[in-house]
Formats: sequence, structure tokens, C-alpha cells
Amino acid sequence: MSLGEMKMKMKMKLSELLCITVLVTSGSGSPYERKAPAVKEKRVQYAAWDDVNVLAHGLLQLGQSLKEHVDKTKGQIRDISVKLRVFNGSVNELASLTRRLHVESEVLKARAESLEERENRIRNMSDLQDKTGELLRDRQIVHDRIGHLEETVEKIVQRDRPALTSGNHSDARTIQNRRIDKLVERIKQQQEKRDKQNIRIRALQNQIQMRKEKLNPSTVRIEQQDTPN
Repeated sequence: MSLGEMKMKMKMKLSELLCITVLVTSGSGSPYERKAPAVKEKRVQYAAWDDVNVLAHGLLQLGQSLKEHVDKTKGQIRDISVKLRVFNGSVNELASLTRRLHVESEVLKARAESLEERENRIRNMSDLQDKTGELLRDRQIVHDRIGHLEETVEKIVQRDRPALTSGNHSDARTIQNRRIDKLVERIKQQQEKRDKQNIRIRALQNQIQMRKEKLNPSTVRIEQQDTPN
């Protein structure tokens, strides 16, 4: 039964009790009482005992109904209080979860930025390694050219040696010297180019080493290998 229905029922009972009270107080007295003439003094009329019992019984029922209504209302209030406490607990838990998710989101964001920076460093280090490999290949090419030029000089010397031992060795020596000077100049240029490449290789290797240590300073301790001159 809803609260509105209970209130309507109580109002109906109160109306019935009021009607009974009015009827009792306005009714006649005891049937054994003699009727006095109209001109004589009016006597006080009392309600019959049965009517009083009916009224008392109605009041008792009204009191019981009110007590049941109060008890039921208290129970509903307790249920509402329990639900409110549960709701407040859920709200607090949701707020705590929201804060924790926000903190975790910030941590993940910082980690993502760190990983992105690490990826960029690795990419740059890979580029440096590619450049270093290219310079090493160029250095090997220069080294091979120097060896080839030295072999060429040796062949020229061996080829012109008979001419030097003959009578007309002055012109042959001059020609040979010119050729040797050109070859020596070319060898010198190749050596200078190789020295510059060695310097660039060392610089790139140092950069790679520094970036490796930044990526993992606690474990990466790779010694730079000596580059041959």
C-alpha cells in the first residue's frame, strides 16, 4: 500500500469516528429514562455504553493504524538511508577510480613521450651507423687505391730500370721522376682524404656511443674501437 492510500484510509477512519461521535452525542439517553415535559429543565444526556465502546474501539484501531504507518515510514526511511549510504560509497569509489585513471593516464602519456624520444634517438643512431659504414667503405676504397698506386709506381720503376742503366738514362730518369711525382701527389691526396674520413668516422662513433649511453646508461658501456690510420 502506498503512502497516499494509507493517508486516505486514515482520513476515512477519522471521518467515520467523527460521525459516530456526533451521532452518539446527539442521540437519546437511556431507554429507561422518563421523558420530562418540555417546559421543565433539560437534563444532561450521556452516550450509551455501547456507543462509548464503539468509539473506543475506533480510536484503538486508529492508534494501531497510526502506529503501523509510523513503523512503516521508519522502515522506509531506514531503507532510504541505507541506499543513500550505498550511493555515497559508490560515488566516492567512482571519484577515486576517476582520480586513479587520471594519474595512470598521465603516467602513460609521459611514458609514451619517453618512448617516442627514445625511438627518435634510435633512428638518429641508426642514421649515424649508416654514415659510419659508408665512410668505412670509402676508406677501404681509398686504401685500395693507394695500394694500387704504390703498385703502379713499383711497376714503372721496374719497367724503366733498363733504360736507366743504358746510355741515355737522363731523359728516362726525368720522365720517370715526373710520373713518380704525379703518383706520389695522387697518393698524398688519397691519404689526406683517408685522414679526413678517419676523423669523421671517429666523430660519428663518439656520437653513437653517447646516444647509446643516453638510451641505457646503466648497462651500455661499449668502448669505442680504435680506428686504423
